[in-house]
Amino acid sequence: MPTHQIAGVKVYSIDLFDTANATVTAMNAAGLVPVCYFSTQFENWRPDSASFPASALGSNISGWAGERYVDTRTAEIRNIMTARIQLCKAKGFKAIDPDNTDCYGTCNSGFPLTSTTALQYLQFLSDTARANGMGIGLKNTLNLISSTTVSMWDFAINEQCYQHNECGMYAPFKAAGKPIFNVEYTSLSKFNSNSCAKVNTFGTVGIRKALSLQFTPRDACALPKLASPSPSPKPSPSPSPKPSPSPSPKPSPSPSPSPSPSPPPPASSNCTQQIAVPSYYYPCFTTGCVWQRTAGKAKLVIINPASGPGAAVDSNYVILSSNLRAGGTIVLGYVATTYGGKVTADVQAEIDKYFSWYGVSGIFFDEASTECTTVPYYQQLIGYTKSKVSAGTTPAPTTVLNWGTDSAAAECFFTVGLNAPDIVVNFESSYTSYLTWSGPAAWVSNYPASRFWQLVYEVPQTPEALYKALMLSKARRAGWVYVTDDSITPDGNPWDTLPSAPGLWDLEVRLTSTTQQIGVPSYYYPCFTNTATCHWSRTSGNDATRLVIINPASGPGTAVDSNYVTIVNNMKAAGLIVLAYTYTGYGARAAATVQADIDKYYNFYQNISGIFLDEGSTDCATLPYYQQLVAYTKSKAQNSLTALNWGTQGPECFLSAAANTPDIIINFEDTYSAYSSWSGPAAWTAAYPAHRFWHLVHSAPANAEAFGSALGLARARHAGWVYVTNDVMNNPWDTLPAAALWSNETAIVGATSSCL
Repeated sequence: MPTHQIAGVKVYSIDLFDTANATVTAMNAAGLVPVCYFSTQFENWRPDSASFPASALGSNISGWAGERYVDTRTAEIRNIMTARIQLCKAKGFKAIDPDNTDCYGTCNSGFPLTSTTALQYLQFLSDTARANGMGIGLKNTLNLISSTTVSMWDFAINEQCYQHNECGMYAPFKAAGKPIFNVEYTSLSKFNSNSCAKVNTFGTVGIRKALSLQFTPRDACALPKLASPSPSPKPSPSPSPKPSPSPSPKPSPSPSPSPSPSPPPPASSNCTQQIAVPSYYYPCFTTGCVWQRTAGKAKLVIINPASGPGAAVDSNYVILSSNLRAGGTIVLGYVATTYGGKVTADVQAEIDKYFSWYGVSGIFFDEASTECTTVPYYQQLIGYTKSKVSAGTTPAPTTVLNWGTDSAAAECFFTVGLNAPDIVVNFESSYTSYLTWSGPAAWVSNYPASRFWQLVYEVPQTPEALYKALMLSKARRAGWVYVTDDSITPDGNPWDTLPSAPGLWDLEVRLTSTTQQIGVPSYYYPCFTNTATCHWSRTSGNDATRLVIINPASGPGTAVDSNYVTIVNNMKAAGLIVLAYTYTGYGARAAATVQADIDKYYNFYQNISGIFLDEGSTDCATLPYYQQLVAYTKSKAQNSLTALNWGTQGPECFLSAAANTPDIIINFEDTYSAYSSWSGPAAWTAAYPAHRFWHLVHSAPANAEAFGSALGLARARHAGWVYVTNDVMNNPWDTLPAAALWSNETAIVGATSSCL
C-alpha cells in the first residue's frame, strides 16, 4: 500500500524504481490505481543509468543534480524507455506517468529537438504503453496539447498550471472527458474556495504540496468524480477542424460604472471559437450604438483612445471598460511596438496608464515582430504586463501579439516557456487575401486554437461570403476571429465600426457560437403567409436553420418563376444559404446538360448561393466530372457553394483532391431506422471539419425522443449539417415536421454550441 493512503483517493503516481512489487500488488488488491512514474531523461542514480550511451546524453537539466537531457530520437533511448515501460507492466502498474517530455525548440537539450520530434517521442511512449496494456498520462508539456493530439493520452498530470495561469490549455482533455490531475507548489497557505472554483472550472483535480513532495503540508479541493486512467485504443484522426482542401460553408454596457475583477484569460475557454473585435470606436451608451451592439457578443475587445492610452484619462473609457469587464468581456489596451523597435520603457509607460486609468484585462501589442531575435523584447513586455495583477488573487492579464501575418519560424515565441503570448494574430488582411492564403504554418497545429486570432476585412455583404470566411477560420485553427465588411479605404481603418450590412453582425455571432446547423431540402412551393401551413415562413423563422434548397421542377424548369425569385431574396435577406437543385445521374448525365441547368439558375435566380448536385456518384473515376461541375459553379459567382449528394458513404478522393472539391458532402440520406442501425461514417471523415458533412434522416417516429436520438447521433457522427423529419417516401422533403417537432429540432440544434 502507499505510505500515505488518503480516504477517497484511488489514483497514485509512484516511482517505478522506488516502489516494491508487493506495494503495487497490494494497491491493486485494494482497488486502487497505481500509476508508474519515471523520467524520460537521464538520472545518474537509477539502476539502468549505465545503459545510456554517452552519445545520447545532452545538457545538464538546470536545478536538478545528476540529471541530463537525452536524444529522444535515438533507438538506444527508446529501447531503454521500452524496458522501463515493460518493468511497469511486470510490477502490475495500470498506467504510466512519463516525466520531462517538454524539452524541445529553444530548450537547451544539446540536440536539435523540435515540437515534431517531441510529438514523435510522445507517440512512441503512448504506443508502447498501450501495446503493454497500460494507460498513459501526459506530464505537463502543455504546448503540445490540441484536439488532434489529445487522443494519445488517457489522462494528464500537471504541475503548477494554476500558478502560471495555464490550466485552460487542458480544454481538449476536458472536452474529451479525460481526467486532469493538478498539483501546485505555491506559497499559498492553502487553496481557498475561489481558487478551488477556478480549478474545478478548468476540469482539474487540484492539490497543493511542498516541492519536496512530502506528504504534508497538503491541501486539496473537493475531488469531482473522474474516470480512472485506463488504456485507450490507438489514436485515430480526431474530428476536430483541420485545414481542408477548399473553403466550405457552415450553415450592452450600462452607462454607470460597476467595477469587477478581470475575466479569465482566453486559454481557459472551452469554446472552439469566439469573436474578438479590434473595436477602434469611441465609447457610446445609447441603445443600438456600436458599443451596445458589441457588448455581450464579442468575448474580447480592444480599447484604443489615441493609438495608445493618450495623454490623459478619458472618463468615457473608464465607464466603458468597467461595464464591459463587469459583463465578462476581456478588455485589452492597444499599444504599438513598431516591430520591436519602440523603446521598452515607453511601452511600459503606456501599459502603466492602461492599468491605472482603465483597469484593463491585458494588453494588445500591435505591430509585433515575428523575428526570433525579438523574443526577449516581447518576453520583457509580457512579463511586465503580467506583473500588473498579483499572482493568486485574480488571473494574470491577457497578452496578444499582433503579427498580422504568419511565419514558419515564429514558433520560438511559443517554446520559450515563461512569458509567451497568450494569443497571436497570425492573419490581418482582406477577404480576397484570406481566400488565397495558404493557411497557418505547420507548427500552429501543436497548440490550442485559443492561442490564434484571425482578422478579415472587406468581406462581400452576402451570407455565403461570411460563411466562407468563418468556416475557413475554423479550419485554419483560429480560436478567435473577426470578419467585417468594413474597408481599409478611404480612411485606412477597417476596424472603426461593426459590419454594416443588415444582419451580417448578428449572423457572425450565431455562426461562431455553433458547431451544427440545419440544412433543409425544402422541396415545397413558395408561400409568404406567416401561418402554420406555410413551410417557408417556418423554415427561416429560427436561429438553427442556415441552408435551404430550391427545386422548382426537379431542376430550374424552363422559365423563371417570380415566386421563387421572391423566396430566394427573402431567404438571403434572412441570412440563409440558398442552394439550387439539379441532378447528375450518378455521373452519367452529360456535363453540358448539368451546366445548362446551372446557367438557368443563375439567370433566373441571380441571388442564389450555389448548387446542390443530387444523385452524386461515389466512384473516384467520376471525380473529374464533378470537379468540372464544381469549377463551373464557382465561375458563376466568386463565393458560389456546392453540395454533392451521395446519400451514402463514399471515398476520400472527393475531398482530398487538390482543387474543385465540393464544399459539402451528403454522406447519409435514408430512414430513421437505417440511421439508428448505421455503423457511422468512414474513419477518413474525421480528418475534415464537420461542416463539410450533411446527414438527412426521414421517416422518423413523430415524437421528441426519436428526433432527439437522431440529432444526437448526427452530432456524434461528425455531421455539421443535419435535418430530421417524420415525412416519408416517396418524397420525404415536401413538408416540414409538425410544429412541435420542428420547434424541438431547431431548439436542440440551436443549443449545439461550441461552448460546451
